[in-house]
Amino acid sequence: MRDESKGHMNDANELMEMNLIPAGEFVFGIEELARNKQDRFPARKIELPAYYIDRYEVTNTQYRLFVETTKRTAPEHWAAGEIPEGKEKHPVVNVSLQDALAYCEWVGKRLPTEAEWEKACRGSDAREYPWGELIGSTRCNCHELGINGTTAVDQYPKGQSPFGVWDMVGNVWEWTTDWYDNRESMKVVRGGSYNLSSGNLRCTVRYGIRPDRARAYCGFRCARDE
Repeated sequence: MRDESKGHMNDANELMEMNLIPAGEFVFGIEELARNKQDRFPARKIELPAYYIDRYEVTNTQYRLFVETTKRTAPEHWAAGEIPEGKEKHPVVNVSLQDALAYCEWVGKRLPTEAEWEKACRGSDAREYPWGELIGSTRCNCHELGINGTTAVDQYPKGQSPFGVWDMVGNVWEWTTDWYDNRESMKVVRGGSYNLSSGNLRCTVRYGIRPDRARAYCGFRCARDE
C-alpha cells in the first residue's frame, strides 16, 4: 500500500508560505457601493504595523494534518473523515470560527483582523479589486463561471493582490477576528465566495456569520505579527 503521507506533507508545506504586508497607511472602508447600511464605512486612512498573512487560503490537506494530530472532528462533509476526492488543494470549508482559531494556534499563527485582511487585499492605492479597477470574472472563482463550488487555492494567478496574496476574493469567505454587529453575535467574514457575481467581489465586501456556524462557503487564512 502506497504511503501518501509524505506527499500530503509536501503539498501542505508548499502552501504554507506567508507574505509580508509592510507597515504603513492604506484606505479602509467604502460607503457608496456597500450592499447594505451596516456595511457602509466612510473610507478613511488607517496605519497598520507590518504583519504576515498566508499567501493562500488554508487547504483541506493542511487541515487534515491538524485533524489527525489533534484528533479534532473533521468537517461534516468529509465522508468517514476523508477529504473529498480531488479537493486536496481546495480551501477547507465547513469550519466554525472556533475551528479556525484552533488551527491557527496549532500552527503558531492567528486570524487576521478585518483591517489586516483588507490591506492585504487592496494594497495601499484603494483599488476596487485585488488586481485593479476592472471586474475580472476570469480572475477568481465567481458565480459567472458556473462552478458552484470551491476551486484549488492556486488556480487564479491573475487574481493576486498587490502583495501577491491569492484568492482574496471569490472561492470562499474568510473568517476575521472582528465583530460584525453591535450585539456581538456575528463575526466579520471577508472576500465573498463562489456564489457571488464578480461585480460584487470587491476588496471591501463583508458579511457576518455566527462564530459557532460552519458553512460550505466559508474558510480562512492565517496571519501573524512580523
